[in-house]
Amino acid sequence: MKRTIKVGKKLLPAWLLILTLILTGAGAAVGTALAPEIGGEIPVTVSQALIIGDQNSLVLPSGAPGILTVSDDGTGFTAAAEIHNGDLLRVKLEIENKSSQEITAKLRFTDLPEGITLDVNELAGGDIIGSAVRTGMYEWLFKLNPDANDAPDLEIIVALADAMTPGFYKIRGEIEPVTS
Repeated sequence: MKRTIKVGKKLLPAWLLILTLILTGAGAAVGTALAPEIGGEIPVTVSQALIIGDQNSLVLPSGAPGILTVSDDGTGFTAAAEIHNGDLLRVKLEIENKSSQEITAKLRFTDLPEGITLDVNELAGGDIIGSAVRTGMYEWLFKLNPDANDAPDLEIIVALADAMTPGFYKIRGEIEPVTS
């Protein structure tokens, strides 16, 4: 006796249905086995709401060489200059809030030479709300208005400890939004 299965209004042989299920399973297995061999690229653009703008400056002691650079993604900077004991290096940064809301941000310094002293102050005419507050040895929190202007917002004051040897020093900093 032949076995048949009713599919809709048609009667199909059972072996045909079983063969179809087996081949479907085999196809899925082959697809899974080949998956690591399939690749491609998708261009992705990441947008930051909090970045370092282009109205930045490095105020150097008289005649001292120095440079200030901002990372490609706009979230970090490096300042380097020749500093002597008693000199103050001032880094002025424009921080842009590209969102439509007030942002709380963190400024963090990394890879600092031992003995460098830092202070961070908000600048008049900038977009900082209130004061920049020190929350760690090398971290500050501040709030930033969404209506950004093109004026520097923060001033970082860098000095050498008395026991440090004068020379060429660099500081690195990053900004990031703080989530609650």
